[in-house]
Amino acid sequence: MFEPLPLAENETILWQGRPAPRAYTFRNWRHAVFGLVLMLPCLFWQIVGIELAATGAPAWVAWLPLPFNLACLYLAFGQLFIARLEWEQILYIVSDRTIYQRRGFFRSRLRSLPLAAVTNVRQKRLGPNLATVRIEGRDGESLLFAALEHPELLLRLFPGAANGDNTLKY
Repeated sequence: MFEPLPLAENETILWQGRPAPRAYTFRNWRHAVFGLVLMLPCLFWQIVGIELAATGAPAWVAWLPLPFNLACLYLAFGQLFIARLEWEQILYIVSDRTIYQRRGFFRSRLRSLPLAAVTNVRQKRLGPNLATVRIEGRDGESLLFAALEHPELLLRLFPGAANGDNTLKY
């Protein structure tokens, strides 16, 4: 399923996790609602365009709303489907030297951040046992761990993150 990580010799994994499937898939649910709402006028526009083209208007009148309808379909359903397929490729790992994030839909990408470069760890609570954690590093680098279940297991590795002390606690 996953290619092996490029761990250095004697590097140990302290924590690994994946996002919660439903929370990750529906994290952009507002886009889906917007796509559904926008689909109604676009479908009406499509029907009117087809009727106008059938009664003698130029053919492009029927084709003009098609890209808008396709965009609405993507917003309403496509982005949810792609997020669910992408979920299977996501893996988050914290070792004693590096933080790794593997994700991607068609091609898996591996991003890493040296532990010594971590400057800030922030979380956005999504529920009682669910949060999105952003780990920021020097030079504006950041890794986003979206929709983590039990984020406290990850956050306890950074006990002084709020104070600027980012040493790992084993």
